[in-house]
Amino acid sequence: MNNNSINRIIVSLAISTIIVACNVGNDKENLKSEVDSSDLAKYKKMLAYASAQTNQDKSAINRASSDTHHQAFTVPAGTTLTFLKMRVTLFSSTNCQFGTELGLVEMNGGSNGVQFPAGTYTSTDASNFALKNRFDPVAESSSLSIRFDYRYESSTDTYGAVDAGWVSAACIPSPGFGDYDSNPPTDCVSGGACGLFNPQVAVLPSTYRSVVYVTAMKTDGNIKATAQALPTHPYITIGITGADYICNYDANKPSRSAGATFKAALFPQSVSPQKRGIYYYDSSYERLIAHSMESSNFLMGYLVSYPATWAYGGSNNMDHSIAEYGSDDPWIGGWNSNRDTFLGCADNSSPWTSASSDLSGITGDTSLRRIKTDGDGYDSIYWNASSTAGCNTVHKLVCVQQND
Repeated sequence: MNNNSINRIIVSLAISTIIVACNVGNDKENLKSEVDSSDLAKYKKMLAYASAQTNQDKSAINRASSDTHHQAFTVPAGTTLTFLKMRVTLFSSTNCQFGTELGLVEMNGGSNGVQFPAGTYTSTDASNFALKNRFDPVAESSSLSIRFDYRYESSTDTYGAVDAGWVSAACIPSPGFGDYDSNPPTDCVSGGACGLFNPQVAVLPSTYRSVVYVTAMKTDGNIKATAQALPTHPYITIGITGADYICNYDANKPSRSAGATFKAALFPQSVSPQKRGIYYYDSSYERLIAHSMESSNFLMGYLVSYPATWAYGGSNNMDHSIAEYGSDDPWIGGWNSNRDTFLGCADNSSPWTSASSDLSGITGDTSLRRIKTDGDGYDSIYWNASSTAGCNTVHKLVCVQQND
Protein backbone atom coordinates (compact mmCIF):
# COMPACT_ATOMS: atom_id res chain seq x y z
CA MET A 1 0.00 0.00 0.00
CA ASN A 2 1.53 3.35 -1.02
CA ASN A 3 1.61 6.52 1.04
CA ASN A 4 -1.23 8.12 -0.91
CA SER A 5 -3.56 5.22 -0.07
CA ILE A 6 -2.64 5.39 3.59
CA ASN A 7 -3.24 9.10 3.67
CA ARG A 8 -6.68 8.68 2.06
CA ILE A 9 -7.62 6.09 4.71
CA ILE A 10 -6.43 8.38 7.52
CA VAL A 11 -8.42 11.30 6.12
CA SER A 12 -11.52 9.11 5.71
CA LEU A 13 -11.27 7.89 9.32
CA ALA A 14 -10.84 11.44 10.57
CA ILE A 15 -13.91 12.62 8.66
CA SER A 16 -15.95 9.65 9.97
CA THR A 17 -14.87 10.43 13.53
CA ILE A 18 -15.91 14.05 13.11
CA ILE A 19 -19.31 13.02 11.69
CA VAL A 20 -19.95 10.59 14.57
CA ALA A 21 -18.93 13.21 17.13
CA CYS A 22 -21.22 15.74 15.48
CA ASN A 23 -24.12 13.27 15.50
CA VAL A 24 -23.58 12.54 19.20
CA GLY A 25 -23.42 16.24 19.88
CA ASN A 26 -26.58 16.81 17.84
CA ASP A 27 -28.37 14.04 19.76
CA LYS A 28 -27.45 15.71 23.04
CA GLU A 29 -28.51 19.11 21.77
CA ASN A 30 -31.79 17.69 20.44
CA LEU A 31 -32.50 16.04 23.80
CA LYS A 32 -31.65 19.23 25.67
CA SER A 33 -33.84 21.20 23.27
CA GLU A 34 -36.74 18.77 23.81
CA VAL A 35 -36.43 19.05 27.60
CA ASP A 36 -36.03 22.83 27.58
CA SER A 37 -39.00 23.29 25.25
CA SER A 38 -41.42 20.93 27.02
CA ASP A 39 -44.49 22.33 28.72
CA LEU A 40 -43.25 21.16 32.10
CA ALA A 41 -39.79 22.70 31.65
CA LYS A 42 -41.37 26.04 30.74
CA TYR A 43 -43.62 25.86 33.81
CA LYS A 44 -40.64 25.01 36.05
CA LYS A 45 -38.81 28.14 34.88
CA MET A 46 -41.72 30.28 36.10
CA LEU A 47 -41.62 28.84 39.63
CA ALA A 48 -39.75 30.39 42.55
CA TYR A 49 -37.08 27.96 43.80
CA ALA A 50 -35.56 27.71 47.27
CA SER A 51 -32.76 25.17 47.40
CA ALA A 52 -32.81 22.45 50.03
CA GLN A 53 -31.12 23.38 53.28
CA THR A 54 -30.24 21.36 56.31
CA ASN A 55 -32.83 20.71 58.99
CA GLN A 56 -35.25 18.98 56.60
CA ASP A 57 -35.88 21.92 54.28
CA LYS A 58 -37.52 23.95 57.03
CA SER A 59 -36.14 27.25 55.79
CA ALA A 60 -37.46 26.62 52.29
CA ILE A 61 -40.85 25.50 53.58
CA ASN A 62 -41.13 28.58 55.79
CA ARG A 63 -40.39 30.83 52.84
CA ALA A 64 -43.06 29.08 50.78
CA SER A 65 -45.58 29.34 53.63
CA SER A 66 -45.24 33.11 53.59
CA ASP A 67 -46.69 33.15 50.07
CA THR A 68 -50.29 33.21 51.22
CA HIS A 69 -51.96 32.55 47.87
CA HIS A 70 -49.58 30.19 46.13
CA GLN A 71 -49.09 26.45 45.68
CA ALA A 72 -45.71 24.96 46.50
CA PHE A 73 -44.19 21.50 46.58
CA THR A 74 -41.05 20.32 48.33
CA VAL A 75 -38.66 17.67 47.04
CA PRO A 76 -37.01 15.96 50.05
CA ALA A 77 -33.36 16.66 50.87
CA GLY A 78 -30.94 14.31 49.16
CA THR A 79 -33.46 13.53 46.42
CA THR A 80 -33.90 14.55 42.80
CA LEU A 81 -37.32 13.74 41.41
CA THR A 82 -37.92 13.33 37.69
CA PHE A 83 -41.47 14.16 36.64
CA LEU A 84 -42.67 12.77 33.33
CA LYS A 85 -45.79 14.92 33.57
CA MET A 86 -47.56 17.33 35.86
CA ARG A 87 -51.32 17.69 35.88
CA VAL A 88 -53.62 20.38 37.30
CA THR A 89 -57.35 19.59 37.61
CA LEU A 90 -60.29 21.87 38.40
CA PHE A 91 -63.41 20.54 40.16
CA SER A 92 -66.95 21.77 40.67
CA SER A 93 -66.91 20.33 44.22
CA THR A 94 -65.06 21.88 47.16
CA ASN A 95 -63.17 18.65 47.92
CA CYS A 96 -61.90 17.52 44.48
CA GLN A 97 -64.45 14.70 44.44
CA PHE A 98 -63.98 12.17 41.66
CA GLY A 99 -66.67 12.69 39.03
CA THR A 100 -66.83 16.49 39.46
CA GLU A 101 -63.90 17.34 37.17
CA LEU A 102 -64.39 20.50 35.12
CA GLY A 103 -61.13 20.52 33.20
CA LEU A 104 -57.46 19.65 33.39
CA VAL A 105 -54.13 20.87 32.09
CA GLU A 106 -51.40 18.29 31.59
CA MET A 107 -47.82 19.44 31.15
CA ASN A 108 -45.54 16.90 29.47
CA GLY A 109 -41.88 16.67 30.40
CA GLY A 110 -40.68 15.06 27.19
CA SER A 111 -39.42 11.52 26.73
CA ASN A 112 -36.96 11.76 29.65
CA GLY A 113 -38.96 13.98 31.97
CA VAL A 114 -37.84 17.08 33.86
CA GLN A 115 -35.60 16.87 36.92
CA PHE A 116 -36.47 18.70 40.13
CA PRO A 117 -33.54 18.73 42.59
CA ALA A 118 -34.21 18.89 46.33
CA GLY A 119 -35.82 22.12 47.47
CA THR A 120 -39.14 23.94 47.42
CA TYR A 121 -40.83 25.14 44.23
CA THR A 122 -43.48 27.83 44.68
CA SER A 123 -45.93 29.11 42.12
CA THR A 124 -45.67 32.76 41.08
CA ASP A 125 -48.16 35.30 39.78
CA ALA A 126 -46.81 34.57 36.29
CA SER A 127 -47.10 30.76 36.56
CA ASN A 128 -50.63 31.00 37.99
CA PHE A 129 -51.72 33.42 35.28
CA ALA A 130 -50.30 31.12 32.61
CA LEU A 131 -52.15 28.13 34.10
CA LYS A 132 -55.40 30.06 34.39
CA ASN A 133 -55.29 30.96 30.70
CA ARG A 134 -54.87 27.31 29.66
CA PHE A 135 -58.26 26.36 31.09
CA ASP A 136 -61.63 26.94 29.49
CA PRO A 137 -62.78 30.30 30.94
CA VAL A 138 -66.23 28.99 31.91
CA ALA A 139 -64.77 25.93 33.66
CA GLU A 140 -62.14 28.00 35.46
CA SER A 141 -64.65 30.56 36.72
CA SER A 142 -67.00 27.77 37.90
CA SER A 143 -64.43 25.72 39.80
CA LEU A 144 -64.44 25.38 43.57
CA SER A 145 -61.28 23.33 44.14
CA ILE A 146 -58.03 22.41 42.43
CA ARG A 147 -55.50 19.55 42.66
CA PHE A 148 -51.89 19.18 41.50
CA ASP A 149 -50.67 15.71 40.44
CA TYR A 150 -47.10 14.64 39.65
CA ARG A 151 -46.18 11.67 37.47
CA TYR A 152 -43.01 10.07 38.80
CA GLU A 153 -40.64 8.20 36.52
CA SER A 154 -39.87 4.55 37.20
CA SER A 155 -37.28 4.01 39.93
CA THR A 156 -35.96 1.55 42.49
CA ASP A 157 -37.51 1.25 45.94
CA THR A 158 -36.56 -0.77 49.03
CA TYR A 159 -38.03 -3.96 47.58
CA GLY A 160 -37.15 -3.63 43.90
CA ALA A 161 -38.23 -1.88 40.71
CA VAL A 162 -41.05 0.68 40.89
CA ASP A 163 -43.18 1.62 37.90
CA ALA A 164 -43.95 5.18 36.88
CA GLY A 165 -47.14 6.52 38.47
CA TRP A 166 -49.13 9.50 39.77
CA VAL A 167 -48.64 11.11 43.19
CA SER A 168 -51.16 13.75 44.27
CA ALA A 169 -50.92 16.78 46.51
CA ALA A 170 -53.90 17.46 48.77
CA CYS A 171 -56.99 19.13 47.38
CA ILE A 172 -56.99 22.94 47.55
CA PRO A 173 -60.41 24.57 48.07
CA SER A 174 -60.32 27.62 45.83
CA PRO A 175 -62.87 29.27 43.52
CA GLY A 176 -60.48 29.32 40.60
CA PHE A 177 -57.48 31.61 40.17
CA GLY A 178 -57.77 35.22 41.26
CA ASP A 179 -56.19 38.26 42.84
CA TYR A 180 -56.91 37.29 46.43
CA ASP A 181 -54.65 40.04 47.77
CA SER A 182 -57.42 42.48 46.85
CA ASN A 183 -60.47 43.01 49.06
CA PRO A 184 -62.80 41.99 47.60
CA PRO A 185 -60.89 39.55 45.35
CA THR A 186 -60.72 40.38 41.65
CA ASP A 187 -59.81 38.49 38.49
CA CYS A 188 -56.19 37.95 37.52
CA VAL A 189 -54.62 40.34 35.04
CA SER A 190 -51.27 40.12 33.27
CA GLY A 191 -48.53 41.52 35.49
CA GLY A 192 -50.78 41.59 38.57
CA ALA A 193 -51.30 39.32 41.54
CA CYS A 194 -52.67 35.89 40.63
CA GLY A 195 -53.01 32.97 43.00
CA LEU A 196 -55.31 30.59 44.86
CA PHE A 197 -57.67 31.33 47.72
CA ASN A 198 -55.86 28.87 50.00
CA PRO A 199 -52.08 28.29 49.98
CA GLN A 200 -50.41 24.88 49.96
CA VAL A 201 -46.99 23.43 50.64
CA ALA A 202 -47.03 19.77 49.55
CA VAL A 203 -44.08 17.68 50.79
CA LEU A 204 -43.70 15.03 48.11
CA PRO A 205 -42.53 11.46 48.82
CA SER A 206 -39.19 10.30 47.45
CA THR A 207 -40.80 7.53 45.37
CA TYR A 208 -44.10 6.42 43.89
CA ARG A 209 -45.81 3.39 45.45
CA SER A 210 -48.87 1.37 44.44
CA VAL A 211 -51.60 0.56 46.94
CA VAL A 212 -54.47 -1.85 47.39
CA TYR A 213 -57.37 -0.74 49.57
CA VAL A 214 -60.81 -1.92 50.67
CA THR A 215 -63.76 0.41 50.10
CA ALA A 216 -65.85 2.00 52.82
CA MET A 217 -68.89 1.58 50.62
CA LYS A 218 -70.79 -1.69 50.52
CA THR A 219 -72.91 -2.88 47.64
CA ASP A 220 -75.21 -5.75 46.86
CA GLY A 221 -74.70 -7.79 43.71
CA ASN A 222 -76.18 -5.09 41.51
CA ILE A 223 -72.97 -3.06 41.49
CA LYS A 224 -74.09 -1.28 38.33
CA ALA A 225 -77.11 0.20 40.13
CA THR A 226 -75.06 1.13 43.21
CA ALA A 227 -72.65 3.13 41.07
CA GLN A 228 -75.44 4.77 39.09
CA ALA A 229 -76.98 6.01 42.36
CA LEU A 230 -73.89 8.00 43.37
CA PRO A 231 -74.35 11.80 43.59
CA THR A 232 -72.11 12.35 40.57
CA HIS A 233 -74.64 10.38 38.44
CA PRO A 234 -72.17 8.43 36.32
CA TYR A 235 -73.26 6.77 33.09
CA ILE A 236 -72.61 3.09 33.79
CA THR A 237 -73.43 0.35 31.29
CA ILE A 238 -72.02 -2.80 32.94
CA GLY A 239 -71.36 -4.02 36.46
CA ILE A 240 -67.56 -4.15 36.32
CA THR A 241 -67.44 -0.54 35.09
CA GLY A 242 -69.60 0.39 38.08
CA ALA A 243 -67.20 -1.39 40.42
CA ASP A 244 -64.24 0.51 38.96
CA TYR A 245 -66.15 3.78 39.35
CA ILE A 246 -66.83 3.03 43.02
CA CYS A 247 -63.11 2.34 43.56
CA ASN A 248 -62.26 5.81 42.25
CA TYR A 249 -65.12 7.55 44.09
CA ASP A 250 -64.91 5.86 47.50
CA ALA A 251 -64.01 7.76 50.67
CA ASN A 252 -61.27 5.25 51.52
CA LYS A 253 -59.33 6.00 48.33
CA PRO A 254 -55.95 7.25 49.59
CA SER A 255 -55.51 10.99 49.03
CA ARG A 256 -51.90 10.58 47.92
CA SER A 257 -53.25 8.46 45.05
CA ALA A 258 -56.23 10.69 44.28
CA GLY A 259 -54.99 11.36 40.75
CA ALA A 260 -54.38 7.68 39.99
CA THR A 261 -56.87 5.25 38.47
CA PHE A 262 -58.12 2.28 40.50
CA LYS A 263 -59.77 -0.91 39.29
CA ALA A 264 -61.87 -3.37 41.26
CA ALA A 265 -60.51 -6.86 41.88
CA LEU A 266 -63.49 -8.75 40.49
CA PHE A 267 -62.93 -11.81 38.37
CA PRO A 268 -63.25 -12.63 35.63
CA GLN A 269 -62.88 -9.39 33.74
CA SER A 270 -61.30 -8.50 30.44
CA VAL A 271 -58.17 -6.87 31.90
CA SER A 272 -56.58 -8.05 35.11
CA PRO A 273 -56.39 -5.08 37.54
CA GLN A 274 -52.86 -5.80 38.73
CA LYS A 275 -49.59 -5.66 36.84
CA ARG A 276 -47.18 -8.57 37.17
CA GLY A 277 -44.21 -8.13 39.47
CA ILE A 278 -45.56 -5.05 41.28
CA TYR A 279 -45.30 -4.61 45.06
CA TYR A 280 -48.44 -3.26 46.73
CA TYR A 281 -48.75 -1.33 49.99
CA ASP A 282 -51.71 -0.54 52.21
CA SER A 283 -53.07 3.00 52.48
CA SER A 284 -50.25 4.08 54.81
CA TYR A 285 -47.73 3.55 51.96
CA GLU A 286 -45.46 2.01 54.59
CA ARG A 287 -46.79 -1.51 55.15
CA LEU A 288 -46.04 -3.80 52.25
CA ILE A 289 -48.94 -6.21 51.95
CA ALA A 290 -48.53 -8.01 48.65
CA HIS A 291 -46.54 -8.79 45.56
CA SER A 292 -48.18 -9.72 42.28
CA MET A 293 -46.27 -12.68 40.90
CA GLU A 294 -44.95 -12.57 37.36
CA SER A 295 -46.74 -15.75 36.32
CA SER A 296 -50.13 -15.01 37.86
CA ASN A 297 -53.40 -14.29 36.14
CA PHE A 298 -55.58 -13.73 39.19
CA LEU A 299 -54.88 -11.05 41.76
CA MET A 300 -56.64 -12.59 44.72
CA GLY A 301 -55.04 -15.99 44.35
CA TYR A 302 -51.50 -14.94 43.67
CA LEU A 303 -50.57 -11.92 45.72
CA VAL A 304 -47.82 -12.97 48.09
CA SER A 305 -46.43 -11.18 51.09
CA TYR A 306 -43.19 -9.51 51.98
CA PRO A 307 -40.76 -10.73 53.11
CA ALA A 308 -40.87 -12.74 49.91
CA THR A 309 -38.74 -15.58 51.25
CA TRP A 310 -41.23 -18.30 50.42
CA ALA A 311 -40.15 -21.46 48.65
CA TYR A 312 -42.24 -23.91 46.72
CA GLY A 313 -43.41 -26.50 49.19
CA GLY A 314 -43.04 -24.12 52.16
CA SER A 315 -45.30 -21.69 53.96
CA ASN A 316 -45.12 -18.22 55.52
CA ASN A 317 -47.27 -15.66 57.29
CA MET A 318 -47.83 -12.20 55.83
CA ASP A 319 -46.50 -9.19 57.71
CA HIS A 320 -49.80 -7.39 57.19
CA SER A 321 -53.22 -8.01 55.72
CA ILE A 322 -55.30 -5.47 53.80
CA ALA A 323 -57.87 -5.33 56.61
CA GLU A 324 -55.37 -4.81 59.42
CA TYR A 325 -57.91 -4.42 62.21
CA GLY A 326 -60.45 -7.13 61.45
CA SER A 327 -61.87 -9.43 58.86
CA ASP A 328 -63.91 -8.43 55.88
CA ASP A 329 -65.63 -10.35 53.14
CA PRO A 330 -65.53 -8.29 49.95
CA TRP A 331 -66.88 -9.35 46.61
CA ILE A 332 -63.97 -10.88 44.71
CA GLY A 333 -65.39 -12.69 41.71
CA GLY A 334 -67.89 -14.84 39.96
CA TRP A 335 -66.44 -18.28 39.28
CA ASN A 336 -66.82 -21.17 41.68
CA SER A 337 -63.73 -23.08 42.86
CA ASN A 338 -63.86 -25.49 39.90
CA ARG A 339 -64.29 -22.59 37.45
CA ASP A 340 -67.17 -24.36 35.76
CA THR A 341 -70.06 -22.28 37.09
CA PHE A 342 -70.35 -18.50 36.98
CA LEU A 343 -71.90 -16.97 40.11
CA GLY A 344 -71.25 -13.27 39.57
CA CYS A 345 -74.74 -11.95 40.36
CA ALA A 346 -75.45 -12.05 36.63
CA ASP A 347 -78.80 -10.86 35.36
CA ASN A 348 -79.33 -12.13 31.80
CA SER A 349 -75.63 -13.05 31.59
CA SER A 350 -74.51 -9.53 32.56
CA PRO A 351 -72.29 -9.83 35.70
CA TRP A 352 -72.91 -7.72 38.79
CA THR A 353 -76.31 -6.43 37.73
CA SER A 354 -78.61 -8.41 40.06
CA ALA A 355 -79.52 -8.17 43.75
CA SER A 356 -81.62 -11.33 43.67
CA SER A 357 -81.37 -13.73 46.59
CA ASP A 358 -81.68 -16.55 44.04
CA LEU A 359 -78.25 -15.68 42.57
CA SER A 360 -74.80 -15.79 44.15
CA GLY A 361 -71.35 -14.20 44.04
CA ILE A 362 -67.99 -15.09 45.56
CA THR A 363 -66.55 -13.29 48.59
CA GLY A 364 -63.09 -13.42 50.16
CA ASP A 365 -61.48 -12.56 53.49
CA THR A 366 -58.96 -9.73 53.49
CA SER A 367 -57.89 -10.36 57.09
CA LEU A 368 -56.17 -13.61 56.15
CA ARG A 369 -52.39 -13.46 56.05
CA ARG A 370 -51.43 -17.08 55.52
CA ILE A 371 -49.46 -18.36 52.55
CA LYS A 372 -50.09 -22.06 52.25
CA THR A 373 -48.91 -24.67 49.78
CA ASP A 374 -51.61 -25.89 47.44
CA GLY A 375 -49.82 -29.17 46.88
CA ASP A 376 -49.19 -28.47 43.20
CA GLY A 377 -45.87 -26.71 43.64
CA TYR A 378 -47.28 -23.18 43.98
CA ASP A 379 -47.97 -21.04 47.00
CA SER A 380 -51.09 -18.90 47.22
CA ILE A 381 -52.51 -16.51 49.74
CA TYR A 382 -56.12 -17.03 50.64
CA TRP A 383 -57.51 -13.54 50.33
CA ASN A 384 -59.81 -15.44 48.04
CA ALA A 385 -60.72 -18.10 50.61
CA SER A 386 -63.96 -18.18 48.74
CA SER A 387 -67.43 -18.31 50.17
CA THR A 388 -70.72 -18.03 48.36
CA ALA A 389 -72.98 -15.11 49.21
CA GLY A 390 -76.45 -14.23 47.99
CA CYS A 391 -76.59 -11.26 45.66
CA ASN A 392 -79.03 -9.56 48.03
CA THR A 393 -76.27 -9.27 50.67
CA VAL A 394 -73.91 -6.28 50.79
CA HIS A 395 -70.11 -6.38 50.65
CA LYS A 396 -67.13 -4.10 50.09
CA LEU A 397 -64.77 -4.10 47.11
CA VAL A 398 -61.00 -4.54 46.84
CA CYS A 399 -59.41 -1.78 44.73
CA VAL A 400 -56.04 -1.93 42.97
CA GLN A 401 -54.04 1.14 41.95
CA GLN A 402 -53.04 1.35 38.29
CA ASN A 403 -49.81 2.92 37.07
CA ASP A 404 -51.39 4.89 34.21
